[in-house]
Amino acid sequence: MGSIKRTLEPAISWVVGFLVEITAEIRNHNIKLVAGSIFIGLVFIVAPLWIEVQRAWANWNNITPDRALAFSRQIIGARVQIAIPFKNVGNPNQLIAAWVTKDATRPDPCIVADDTLDAVEDEQECPWGYGTAQAILLIGNDEIYQEYPTRNYAFNITAPPPEIGGEFTFADYQKYFGVTDWNGDGKMEMLSIAAEASPSRSIGTYLVTLFDTGSLTSVQLRVTSNRNRTTEELNPPEADNEIRPWLNDRWKELMENYASEACNRNLTGELTCNSFAEETDFLISEETERVSELAHKLHQKWIENNGSTFVIGNIRLNFLPGEVIETEQNGYCEIEDGDLSFVNAFKGPLFVVDKENKRSSALYVMDGTHLREIPNIVVGEEYVWLSLAQGGNLIAIKKSSYEAVSVAVAEWARGIPSSATGDDETVTDIDEASKQDAGTAWAGASAKDIPIEIVMLKGENLSLNGKTLSLIVDGKRIDNAAEFRDAQECYYPE
Repeated sequence: MGSIKRTLEPAISWVVGFLVEITAEIRNHNIKLVAGSIFIGLVFIVAPLWIEVQRAWANWNNITPDRALAFSRQIIGARVQIAIPFKNVGNPNQLIAAWVTKDATRPDPCIVADDTLDAVEDEQECPWGYGTAQAILLIGNDEIYQEYPTRNYAFNITAPPPEIGGEFTFADYQKYFGVTDWNGDGKMEMLSIAAEASPSRSIGTYLVTLFDTGSLTSVQLRVTSNRNRTTEELNPPEADNEIRPWLNDRWKELMENYASEACNRNLTGELTCNSFAEETDFLISEETERVSELAHKLHQKWIENNGSTFVIGNIRLNFLPGEVIETEQNGYCEIEDGDLSFVNAFKGPLFVVDKENKRSSALYVMDGTHLREIPNIVVGEEYVWLSLAQGGNLIAIKKSSYEAVSVAVAEWARGIPSSATGDDETVTDIDEASKQDAGTAWAGASAKDIPIEIVMLKGENLSLNGKTLSLIVDGKRIDNAAEFRDAQECYYPE
């Protein structure tokens, strides 16, 4: 027995020692893990605080906004509207963000207030877009500064920016620009937002640009939006994609607060505004809200079924319970046609309503890019006639099959007369005249779609400015008198 014990003792001792050593290693490893976790936690907690301490120290000698405005007007000129002084962490220089409107003595082709849009097509001159005010950075100390044009622009280019004083205040400017530190690194950026058109237009392009005052570089999110879809493009493409959602949030804020006042933008760039309201505002009825919600759902369903660029072909309908109707507030135009009614929502879809079964569907949807809004419709015996043309032909919808067809017009053999939109010359393509007639921002549009103003002579014929149209569908001539004998028209004046 003793010999067996002596034989096993070394093995047992080795096992015990091995376990003790492993336990010690685990203990040490846990200590290291705990210590590492505490260290990392402290870094996450202390680092932002340390940035704020450095920021406060850097801003100790920051000049006042009044001095910044005085320096800016002395160096840049009379058209400086806003000047914001700031300091960057780790940089001893005084920085001033100035926003400057058009000045005859300092021409800037990218500032286009009160100019035509044709002046802004040169992307080489205006690589970051255009607007009615440019952001200019001043870098220096004491009273000596270097002027650094950023080529970043702000505001709605179709209208001049608000003037300082009087009706407008500094808060009005903050919707379109600001000085931010979006990622909290202590290096400030200059935010500029330029809008090509107001949100009521069918197509809008928005340029949300962030200029890094440390590296003197820009990153921009270009947002193009029409009635059916919104697309984005980040420039330069290799830019850090973490900044994309931040820039997108700035665009969304502008859309949500376009008609708001008393706005404020905080250090991280977030915008808050007081809602704009007037005593004359009327309350929207529950019926109008119900119709609006239903119309929105039907609009979206139609796009999903037919595609956002649909023009000609079989229309896939999606009926939902509920009736789209004309209410006092929504401005729709409704035509009753037996058990059906056709509801034209100006700048919105054309709807068909099955009154017997109390259900509705979008019938035809425009996006403003390849087809503008439908100014008016004529409901005939067999067709619903839209005041739209594509490829030199009129567009109509067969009531029996809900098919959008292309209708040849004999009088348009040599081109659609521009008199349809108030001009005497003939339009054979999307030239500059027809772009203007279309009343649409045609940037990027390539399809040859021209709006037509239809006039229906009651009980007789479809006519254009008093001239009867000879209409041909699938090679068959339409008898105007029969087709339009009991026709009704929905018309929105231009």
